[in-house]
Amino acid sequence: MSFKIECAPGLTSGRSHMKSGIEFQRSWPTSPIATGTQVDQNTPTVNHSDGLLNLSTSISAKIDILTVTKYMRPGYLWDFWLGEHSEYGKVVLKLLARWDYPCMDPEYWEYVDPDEVLDEAVREEQFYNGPLLDLQGETIPRFYGTYLSKDGQFHCAILLEFAGYAIGPGMVILDEEWRNKLYEAYWKIHSRGVGHDEVSSRHVLIDEQYRIRLVGFRRSAMINLEDEDEVWQMMCEAVMVRRQIGLEKKSEVCLTTLPEDYYGQIKNREAFIDSIQPIDPKDFQYPEWAKQHNQRVRDRLISIRPNDPVSEEDFSDSTGDEAEPIGSE
Repeated sequence: MSFKIECAPGLTSGRSHMKSGIEFQRSWPTSPIATGTQVDQNTPTVNHSDGLLNLSTSISAKIDILTVTKYMRPGYLWDFWLGEHSEYGKVVLKLLARWDYPCMDPEYWEYVDPDEVLDEAVREEQFYNGPLLDLQGETIPRFYGTYLSKDGQFHCAILLEFAGYAIGPGMVILDEEWRNKLYEAYWKIHSRGVGHDEVSSRHVLIDEQYRIRLVGFRRSAMINLEDEDEVWQMMCEAVMVRRQIGLEKKSEVCLTTLPEDYYGQIKNREAFIDSIQPIDPKDFQYPEWAKQHNQRVRDRLISIRPNDPVSEEDFSDSTGDEAEPIGSE
């Protein structure tokens, strides 16, 4: 479970400092995890509490060759490379140099400590090889492992099946057939109790067999399909997929338009269905505290500008968008 990098002539090094000759060895989770991955007792284990890899048993001497042919793009944490693996064929290599990656800056909006990089990789592996295992090769790419370089473990890598190119970033117009393929792919991960939490067109691929593949499970979370609150959150993600990627109209897509299978395991289905019904603003009764709040705001405006009438425009925000006071009628 090792491989060595060979770079095609003229290949850029990227921020991940790609170069020929780097050797990688497989990194393994220390124990079975909540998402369902099972680790064989004979599998080498990892202690990465200090951010480094310690193998409890020796790795096979066989070293595969990964010929890296193209720099695909930079990411939030990883550089993405296209390559040809001597055993797996066409693959995507997610690579980072543990001393130089975008989100290692403590001032970055989502800082990742260098000692936690391996945790980020293993977390993603846990979903690929846990609840989503049976979707590999169809709805998600085949997962070929998390690796650390042998030269002091300065590089961290994830190896995935090449599963096509992303339809994003940005907006793309999908016809009904492709929208349905997209929604079916999301239903498959949702039905296995996984919330993606990475809804973006750049995480939606189309492979050579014209199938939708989903990637990017670093921020994913397990969903209890019998818990009303968690199912509600998952359904909100399904609505987000339809609006943000499917570009369906907000007026035509809501929780109640989703397939009933989404809440099929909720015990009190009738109560849950009632709870997700859209509310007509005319029928909504604002609590007394909200009305009192609005009155205090109006009284304050009158005290500041006693000679000016207080209109609803006084409650607009600085962007100019209408922002009616809470409970206004």
